[in-house]
Amino acid sequence: MRLLIQLVLVLLVGLVAGVILNVRPSSSIISPVALTGGVDQTSFSVAQPPLDAVKAKLTSLSGEVAWQSRVATQPARLRSGRVIQQGETLMTGKVGQATVVFPTQGKLALADNAKVEFVQTLPARFVFDQSAGGIDYRNEDKAPWSVKTMRLVTVIGTGETRLAIDPDTGIIAVTVIKGEVRVGYNDRDLNSQVISLQPGERFVFDNDRREGAVE
Repeated sequence: MRLLIQLVLVLLVGLVAGVILNVRPSSSIISPVALTGGVDQTSFSVAQPPLDAVKAKLTSLSGEVAWQSRVATQPARLRSGRVIQQGETLMTGKVGQATVVFPTQGKLALADNAKVEFVQTLPARFVFDQSAGGIDYRNEDKAPWSVKTMRLVTVIGTGETRLAIDPDTGIIAVTVIKGEVRVGYNDRDLNSQVISLQPGERFVFDNDRREGAVE
């Protein structure tokens, strides 16, 4: 029970806004922090990101692209590049595309109808929350990247991985282009499942049924 409470607290801190799961007292949970190990002890401010958080740049965009700040309640339409910071959200419309580049850590390429929150961009750990569309993640750093897509957590090592959410079915597809990837989720019995993927493999996850398989 004590370990469970610690893991829940870690999950809430690591994802800033938290990840709400229906967890029974005897169940374990999967989170980006749990998969990568360790806890980042940083102060939290709604208005300002941590001083050591890495800033990214929106280097290219086309079509409909919107950005939401840490304190805004509505997104704003973008027509040019800008700095992207921890706690901010980027989204594309039905004809939108965007590329976000970190100084040395890698980049994200958003296809149309995509939405991602830059939950944490501390040097030791990047955490993203992708809630829509398709995004290519290219991690060029030694530290893993963690991506939450509804009930699925994907941990990306050095390499490139594509995550896509089907807007009609909610099916999540994780395609490993280069490098190694781990995916984790809690099944219908709330038992933790962790699967390692290799380049060329594709993991398909049914978010409603809490079921996944490698193709």
